[in-house]
Amino acid sequence: MLNYDCYIFDLDNTLYDENVYLFSVYREISEFISSRYEFESEVVENYLINEFNERGRHKLLSKMITHFEINDALLSNLLLIMRTHVMSAPMLLFPKMRSFLLQLITCKKKTFVLTNGNVQQQKNKIKQIDWTGLNNIHFVFANEIEPKPSPKAIATIFSNHQLHGSNAILIGDSESDKCCAINANIDFIYVDELFEGE
Repeated sequence: MLNYDCYIFDLDNTLYDENVYLFSVYREISEFISSRYEFESEVVENYLINEFNERGRHKLLSKMITHFEINDALLSNLLLIMRTHVMSAPMLLFPKMRSFLLQLITCKKKTFVLTNGNVQQQKNKIKQIDWTGLNNIHFVFANEIEPKPSPKAIATIFSNHQLHGSNAILIGDSESDKCCAINANIDFIYVDELFEGE
């Protein structure tokens, strides 16, 4: 896997377990709701986690507001918590991904993290991940350009770093990541397949 000049990684659930962040956020949100309504924080937290596990995160906070009959004016407060939450300890990269990133940096490969999503929230996550020893990784926020699967963020990476026509690969965990690579005419591999056969 060291035969590329440029390596582009998705962030969430590619380099680290995003659930560590989300479940910690849900705990803070539950405590926030409990301080304003007569709900035990554990009841709210369990609802959020169960709903997330069963149906995913789409409109999860809105569903919670409806379920508990909470004033929907609080949604902006909840979104602020989601985007500024402070973890009690740094989040850790998947061990194999940390080792791989270190190998790429040692080999002086161009290495990027390209992430979709709210920019404030993604920057907040990145700030709280332990990147010790991982210098020269460039972070690119697709929503500042055009979200994946659009290839525009990758084109911007190539243009800004003089990598036109670069021999590049995108490593991710979603169909959106795969489509982004196809649209950008670069190689792609799912993170789950990256270390197969080791």
